[in-house]
Amino acid sequence: MIKKTCCFVAFALGLMMAGWSMPSRSELKKVQATVNELMADDIAAMKSGKRTPADAAAKAVEYAGMATDEASKFLLYKGAFGLYVQGGKYDEAVAALDALNANVKNVPDKVVADIVREKLKKISKKNGGAVFEYYARLDRRVRYGEEKAKLEKQVKANPSDKDAQRSLAQALVALGDWPGALKPFAALGGDEAKAAKAEQGGKLAEAADFWWGYSVAGDEDLEDEFRAHAAALYAQAIKDGKLDGLKKALAEKRMAEFAPKAAASAPQ
Repeated sequence: MIKKTCCFVAFALGLMMAGWSMPSRSELKKVQATVNELMADDIAAMKSGKRTPADAAAKAVEYAGMATDEASKFLLYKGAFGLYVQGGKYDEAVAALDALNANVKNVPDKVVADIVREKLKKISKKNGGAVFEYYARLDRRVRYGEEKAKLEKQVKANPSDKDAQRSLAQALVALGDWPGALKPFAALGGDEAKAAKAEQGGKLAEAADFWWGYSVAGDEDLEDEFRAHAAALYAQAIKDGKLDGLKKALAEKRMAEFAPKAAASAPQ
């Protein structure tokens, strides 16, 4: 286990170059030494067959919950993911990544995607579908994140470029940033601007009607993002008492239509 220290440290130091702030080299060595010592007995028991990889992974998750510094949490959750994959416990592997994202601040999607990609070749799609689905969602976020950065520069250079404004708004929707998306939508004019301004003005049902039918050529997943948002707006409008009669009935029908798909695609 100790001889793996350099690999972990090199990985973490590389993240600093990618723009993610991490501790110094000496701090990382101290953290890794602590992690190695804590996990040594579990790894030895696993190698001797007395414990399973999943047992060792669960211990790593337990220690991550005790950790007070983010470097330790990162290394322990990352290690737990790898051990769960090794043991064929793919739902638990995804849960370890969810815990990493929830408990370590501002980890870039690309960093987590790289962690998953490293293990994909060891997983069969038949049994490890949960991990492949998780990676697909992450990879999509990475691609849209890169697209967003490019489009922001393009819009800044030419604010009148409506195609760029629309693409930027759609990228922000894909990244879950609806407040950010409304601004470029509002700058477009036409029906998209009307819907954005309606939502900004609290006319949620009016906005939901438009977003529900919003079409994005060749990207059904993104269309689902619009429908999910519309369903949330309908729910809030109903809660606020702003819908009644047939309009309420139609909103409830649409919400019911989308609910199974939303549940199926939600992270576990």
